[in-house]
Amino acid sequence: MTHNQTHAAASVWRRIVLTAVLLLTLGAAPSAKAFPNFGGWYIDPNCCVVTGTRATIQSPPYNMQSNGWTNGQGIALMRVGLSKLSGDGAIAQIGFGTAQAQFDNCGTKSQNTIFIEWKPSYYPDDTPFYTCVWLTTFGATQTFHKYTVGRVAATCQSCFGFYVNGSLQFQPQELGFSSSERTFAAGEFSDKNPSLHAGGVAAGCYGCGSGEIRWERTSGLIGNNPSWTQVWQAYNWNGDGLWRVSSVAQPFLVCYPRGIAGCPAN
Repeated sequence: MTHNQTHAAASVWRRIVLTAVLLLTLGAAPSAKAFPNFGGWYIDPNCCVVTGTRATIQSPPYNMQSNGWTNGQGIALMRVGLSKLSGDGAIAQIGFGTAQAQFDNCGTKSQNTIFIEWKPSYYPDDTPFYTCVWLTTFGATQTFHKYTVGRVAATCQSCFGFYVNGSLQFQPQELGFSSSERTFAAGEFSDKNPSLHAGGVAAGCYGCGSGEIRWERTSGLIGNNPSWTQVWQAYNWNGDGLWRVSSVAQPFLVCYPRGIAGCPAN
């Protein structure tokens, strides 16, 4: 997918290079039974009813990497998604990432690859009940993809679909909830061992490039031409302060760790 970049986006990415990994800590609302850490933005039900979310995310010119788990293995993701925090929780998310360790049922992936992941709310918060699917691998190239996840049918109030560039990628899944309790645009590292800290090198630029979609939400049904609203205010998500998360009110960079080339310290 080819698009012209704005000067701002070019400036954001000009100096990004792959460097040595650092450390990170914990977050919340995990994808899979692990000890994840997040950096980005999220909104909750006090904002609005959300049944879908989308953003165009520009990938970095390197394969993301996590150093969590034994022998430097872990998960590094950049995504948008919806989750349910009450009960046993649930999640539906889409984006790109790598896995140097087992990622749900997906196995490992060393190059940046589009993925989807979900867990219904009526199953326990445990690894066997999370499902992921690896899709297109694009590797260490700066690409633009529009990622969308949301409710798809009026006849099923808890069925969610996953889209890349407007095309449905997988059969919609019944997840046991109808609207999101936490809607996010964020990166993630995961670690199964709470005594270890998952860190690494990761970056995504939301809405960078001419005419790209920054981060939007809807209360409608995907596929029924719903109206979309840009997210102008959100809560900052920064596990240990080492994430760089720029303003949500404009195309924003999410990267880790602060201070490496292409990931400003301030």
